[in-house]
Amino acid sequence: MKLQSLDSYRLAIFFLSLAYTVSCQAGSIGLDLNRSPPRSPEEEISNKNPLTQDSGAYHRTEDAKPQEAKGKNKRQTRYAALKESNPDSIRRQNRKGSERRKKRVANMPKEELQEYMNVKREKERIRYHARKKEGGVASQHARKLKIIRQKVKQNQATPEEISIREKHLKRKRESFQLSKERKKLKQVPRRSTSPQDPE
Repeated sequence: MKLQSLDSYRLAIFFLSLAYTVSCQAGSIGLDLNRSPPRSPEEEISNKNPLTQDSGAYHRTEDAKPQEAKGKNKRQTRYAALKESNPDSIRRQNRKGSERRKKRVANMPKEELQEYMNVKREKERIRYHARKKEGGVASQHARKLKIIRQKVKQNQATPEEISIREKHLKRKRESFQLSKERKKLKQVPRRSTSPQDPE
């Protein structure tokens, strides 16, 4: 009885070890009993998932293109992408623009050039402080003028404040007059749209 139980025990151990070795070999070889039938290489590439694949980087197909931005920010995103990828091209564009302006100014007649420079100086003088941050000289000047304007309306302004207001108005009138003259020079006579009488 003891021998029979010992033999059965040995047989059980033998079968267990055999099953274990077979399963280990199957795992090392890569056999999978529940695996679906083999696929073609094209299907393997098309079904490749970048999140689950560890072997190598995930490459886009040639047809897949990055989506362009839609709406108002389309130009901004293109400019930003170009600036990141090739900042020299942006510098080149800016340089070309400044060169064109220099050529235009160089070929201007003397009177037109004088007027152009006057307008430019006037604009620079008026807008110089507009580039400053809020709370800078420009906003302080605007607040001061607003207070003086209210005082002038209420007849409570001092002679100094009245002179400041008058100087400001004079500058505004001069710049407005210059801009009007500049527009007149730019205007081109239009052709008459009425049909000509047959001779």
